[in-house]
Amino acid sequence: MTKSYDDLKEFVKRYIAERSPGYLHLLNTLMRMKTGLDAIELFFNSPSAFYNILKEHYGDDAPVMFSLATLFLRAIAIRFNDISIETILLNAIKNGDDDRFFSVLKSHMIKVRIKGGREKIIR
Repeated sequence: MTKSYDDLKEFVKRYIAERSPGYLHLLNTLMRMKTGLDAIELFFNSPSAFYNILKEHYGDDAPVMFSLATLFLRAIAIRFNDISIETILLNAIKNGDDDRFFSVLKSHMIKVRIKGGREKIIR
């Protein structure tokens, strides 16, 4: 895994923690019980599995879609400065198409640029 991919995961984690304090802790507990992985790790390893666990937990698609769209995917869209990526990624997750999800992420992740000694994802 590249440094820029790790930076993206960290950005999503911070974004969620700032906007919904405690929610990531709840998700981590649930995901660890089911898979042994933290929520962010599972989301970035198998977004469709993450989706299915949330859907099973909530018993309804609406809260899952809300959580994915307003927290996880919004953070990614902000990081890449491309709001249209939300819908594309959401459809890939709902359809169980992890390959499409990763393909879209990869297409948005261009080689990192070093600025001030720190790597940053650029578009």
